[in-house]
Amino acid sequence: MAQVQFDYSTLWDEPVASPTVKEVKKTYKNTHRRGKFVVKLCICFFIYALILVFLCIKGATLGYQIVALENDIKYYEAQNNRMKYNIQGVSALDKVELIAINELGMYKPEKHLTIAYTAPAVNQVLDNENTDGTVGGESLQENTEIANKPLYKIYANLLLLAEKN
Repeated sequence: MAQVQFDYSTLWDEPVASPTVKEVKKTYKNTHRRGKFVVKLCICFFIYALILVFLCIKGATLGYQIVALENDIKYYEAQNNRMKYNIQGVSALDKVELIAINELGMYKPEKHLTIAYTAPAVNQVLDNENTDGTVGGESLQENTEIANKPLYKIYANLLLLAEKN
């Protein structure tokens, strides 16, 4: 039979060995402090380089924004100058005169045509006073009230200036 080839009987007679406890020795690996310092230094340099690149990009974008804003300022100044030119063209005295003559029907006065207007004297006391204090149907109080109004005084002074010129 095939089972006869393996004989396990010798293993049964042996006493069972108790497990042996091995002492584990701690081994310390010498690490190089310089190596750790170099790694930390490289990490710090890399972070510094990233910050530097970020600031350079930010500065470049701000420069482009400044150029764009300067171009906008130039554009708006040109627009402002165009509007000033248009306003001056529309409000020129020649064009205002043409509009007044053509559209509004106004005309220039002729130099030989003058109209003289004399204002009636308000404070004249006439000889034909009535017994009730009226002169020619108007009372003296009404005449003095009209003469004391500021608009009437301005009007009377303008008439005097016109007569002198």
